[in-house]
Amino acid sequence: MTNPPVLALSDLHKHFVVETDASSKGMGVVLMQEGHLIAFISKPFKQQTLSTYKRELLAILLVVRKWRHYLWGKHFTIRTGHINLKYLLEQKVTCPSQHMWLAKLLGFDYEIEFKKGKDNIAADALSRVTCAELSTLTVSTITTSIMDEIKAAWDSDQDVQTIIQELIKDPNSHPHYLWVNHLLCRKGKIVVDRNIVLQTRLIALYHNSAMGGHSGATVTAKKVANGYY
Repeated sequence: MTNPPVLALSDLHKHFVVETDASSKGMGVVLMQEGHLIAFISKPFKQQTLSTYKRELLAILLVVRKWRHYLWGKHFTIRTGHINLKYLLEQKVTCPSQHMWLAKLLGFDYEIEFKKGKDNIAADALSRVTCAELSTLTVSTITTSIMDEIKAAWDSDQDVQTIIQELIKDPNSHPHYLWVNHLLCRKGKIVVDRNIVLQTRLIALYHNSAMGGHSGATVTAKKVANGYY
């Protein structure tokens, strides 16, 4: 799904369709026109105790927040796996969070259709993928060497190696870090060493390439206490 030939360019004169799905892990959304995929997003839930209704509603809010520039001022269709959301505007609002979330949909011209999760293949798959899995998919598919270069930078950085070894021994040793499938993530993002050349290549990749703006993975070079990430 991340190969350039599969992703189509948008046409602002054509009807947009968004499909959403949420699982216990996260939410997945896809933007389409005439059956062609324009963009996709996968995002984990920070709070795991939300009801199915609220998780599915948050997936819809993710759509209008991220793709507002495509959807504002146009009629579009939302396909969701939760049948109660088909009657979203007819339901009685019972809690403050619903008031807040529904207010974010005001001004958009949309209709909601129910689509079973088993038929909503792309969004369903994106809602269940982990950060590491999605990052591996998107980064390694876009370029064959960039992930190897990121890992090579880890190998030559003693501070990174210390974090990795401590996470292998105790996954809770660094609260914001995760070591899984040989990938080091911080707050859900792949850690990139403070290498200016590598960082510049990544910025160009995500902003200037044919895949720019479509990837659901995010890379970080954020500094921490030891001065690196």
